[in-house]
Amino acid sequence: MNTLGTGGWPTVQAIQDVARQVGDSGDPALIDALLATLRFKIDSEGEAAKTADTRLAPIIRLASADLPLARQAIRHVAAEISGDARRHATAALERVAAIAATHGLPVPRATPSPDDADQSDKIARSGTPIRTRFELARARTPAFASNPSFIDLLAGLRAADTVKGSGAFGAWDEVVLALSYHVGGLIDVGRADDACRLLRFFARDIHIMPGPEHPLAKLALALENAGYADIAAFTYALAFSATRGGGGFLTLGGRKYAHLMAKGIALAGNISRQVVADEVAYALRGSWYSVGTSRHLIEQLAVWDDPIVAEAAWRQAFAVIAHRLPLVPQGGWFAPLELDGKPSWTVDESLVALLLARLSHPHLARKIAALAGVVRAIQRRPDTVPAPLLWWLTQNAHVTSVLLVLDPLLTAEPQPFTITPAIQGLLSGYAACSLWGVRRLASNSRRKK
Repeated sequence: MNTLGTGGWPTVQAIQDVARQVGDSGDPALIDALLATLRFKIDSEGEAAKTADTRLAPIIRLASADLPLARQAIRHVAAEISGDARRHATAALERVAAIAATHGLPVPRATPSPDDADQSDKIARSGTPIRTRFELARARTPAFASNPSFIDLLAGLRAADTVKGSGAFGAWDEVVLALSYHVGGLIDVGRADDACRLLRFFARDIHIMPGPEHPLAKLALALENAGYADIAAFTYALAFSATRGGGGFLTLGGRKYAHLMAKGIALAGNISRQVVADEVAYALRGSWYSVGTSRHLIEQLAVWDDPIVAEAAWRQAFAVIAHRLPLVPQGGWFAPLELDGKPSWTVDESLVALLLARLSHPHLARKIAALAGVVRAIQRRPDTVPAPLLWWLTQNAHVTSVLLVLDPLLTAEPQPFTITPAIQGLLSGYAACSLWGVRRLASNSRRKK
């Protein structure tokens, strides 16, 4: 509300939560209009039916009170799914058709999304042959040259990356086995720095699919079994830093792979902690994915039973945020919860306020949907409009949004007029302003009788 409804995914989630909470008490026509301002998005095929059910819930209620409007609304939802849903649209459309048939609400024939068609069918229809890479059965290429130099080891890792790519689990076993002997050999001849450089190259520059345990974990185990405690601790910490936990969404290994760091700390705690610190600093200096690093690092510090450092990291993270965000507003970055200033609106008046706030959305389709909802409120529920409209017109709304509201207020308000008399004082102020469009619409609205 404070950002006039343009706050990205938090606003989307908030609107969905509001629609769910007032599903039984709010006007279904207003709830449907508010949900129409959101893009229809399906995250997975299994969520298609659930997402469609949530979107159709107010329309099902509306069918018992206003069948023509419910028919119009469900056709609009079908159009939303066909136009907005980039994936899994067919399953959602089938769900809409099934619910519509149950409640006697006809919908257009579902048109499958091109992305939902089976890829093999596309290939069969196009006649394009499926090209497969020819490989000699049981052929193996050594990961590294015999008696390799340091450059040969780096080149061998790069070549393995090209051949294996992200690979399936175990695809790097041969490379790890060979590399364990070469890393041990570097340690034996006093080249520990080169061994660390080689391992960092493996962690930072060789692409491994997020999710499974990084191959460095097996390499660390091999080095530990060979008696190389310090370099094994170094490698365990690298494996933890290079493995993304949480199904690939975390920037560190997370709880699932915390055992890697535990092994490293048990072998050489100072070395392991320094490696994690260096890798976090390296990631933050780069331009790749680093969202959530502070949170995940602080969580791991707590797991390592180091509350003092965890608290210090927490305070430092907030200090960095305070330093990087200039001109902090007087009320802070987050909307304050001021219970004393909370408006005493009804549920439906609050829904109208949200529709008015959504008029500031930068996307034209969302703006049009919000305007349609405002017009629906003016025509169907004029009693819910004056209080939120008075609030909204006193906010820092865009001039174009004000024009969008004043025009339907002039042309769509039903008799007997109940909205314009309630905001006469504000309309008088607008009628005296220097903006021609606002002045003209406000003046004409004041003269309605």
